Amino acid sequence: MNTTGYNNTANGFAALFSNTTGYENTAVGSQALNANLTGSNNTAVGTQALYFNSTGGQNTAVGSWALNENIIGFNNTATGFNSLRKNTGNSNTANGPSALASNLGSGDNTAVGANSLQTNTSGYANTAIGTTALGSNTTGHSNTAVGTSALGLNSSASGNTAVGIQALPLNNAAANTAVGRYALYSNQSGPSNTAIGDEALYKNVSGNANTAVGRYALSYNTTGNLNTAIGTNAGTPFNVGNLSNITALGNNCVVDASNKVFVGNASVTSNGGQVTWTAYSDGRIKNDVKENVPGIQFIKALRPVTFHYDVTKENALLGILDTAHWEGKYDIEKIAFTGFIAQEVETAARQIGYDFSGVDKSGKLLGIRYSEFVMPLVKGMQEQQVIIETQRTEISDLKSRLDKITAALTGAGIAVEK
Repeated sequence: MNTTGYNNTANGFAALFSNTTGYENTAVGSQALNANLTGSNNTAVGTQALYFNSTGGQNTAVGSWALNENIIGFNNTATGFNSLRKNTGNSNTANGPSALASNLGSGDNTAVGANSLQTNTSGYANTAIGTTALGSNTTGHSNTAVGTSALGLNSSASGNTAVGIQALPLNNAAANTAVGRYALYSNQSGPSNTAIGDEALYKNVSGNANTAVGRYALSYNTTGNLNTAIGTNAGTPFNVGNLSNITALGNNCVVDASNKVFVGNASVTSNGGQVTWTAYSDGRIKNDVKENVPGIQFIKALRPVTFHYDVTKENALLGILDTAHWEGKYDIEKIAFTGFIAQEVETAARQIGYDFSGVDKSGKLLGIRYSEFVMPLVKGMQEQQVIIETQRTEISDLKSRLDKITAALTGAGIAVEK
């Protein structure tokens, strides 16, 4: 049926059978480019490759039924059996058996690997590299999946990035980034998470806006939100999965309650910086201000002690599974620290009716905010100063009275020993 078409090559039963004006086409295989009319610059190699193509141009199909149902789409490349079979869109690239096999009118997709983006219908601007990567995607767009089964069950969510074997494999939420083997492995509905590292945020199911950097970072989080963990095993204990708004910085650093920030693990012997920590203390943000801080009464009830830390016991109480060993891990146990016992401080405050904020009871282990002791100490010094001033006045009065008595006795001729 060819009329004015030129520079065409056809090799196979009914190859380029319907071509009229299309030019510079190459068809190799039974019924390859069979329905082509005016489409040009197409290459089809394989049984029924680009079979239904009519006007589409600049397409390359290598493999049986590759780009089989493409009619008007252009600039597509399909390599592999059944790849881009149902396509009608433009500028898609599929490399692998059944890659982008169901794609219809959407464009700008890239699929490399068997069954990658195989169910995609209208999703666009997706990139899938790896067997079954984005394999269940249908309408989701702007996703990037690199690795076997990465974003494998994602169907309609968009804006996700998964790099690593089975990274985000169960996901169907938006705006997640997973880089690392099994990163965000269990995530289904949690959006806006970032996981970088082997099994980072591994158990997260619905938690959102979490950031985990490091192997196993926040790996036990399931439903918690707005958490940040940086470091291997950083995050929450193995038996806690729903904390929110925590920050854990450092190898094996865990936080045991929401709205807390921890730095370092049980082996850290020093942390600090150029200046001291600053806490907001602006009077404009303070209500119900009272001068009811106890001083000497509270200070007298305290018991300053020295002690040594037990790293193993601390980890056990916090639920930390730390089997790693390194030089200096237990050096902190050799240091004699000075401080208070939190339970004793709490008891001392309770006995005098003092609601003391210096004992942190938010987590599994009691803590002490030593800066909070400044106020009772200041109050105690003020109380002592009142006593000192009172005693000074009394001493001055007694001295004046003594001087008068001495003068009277001396005037009466009575010797007074000084």
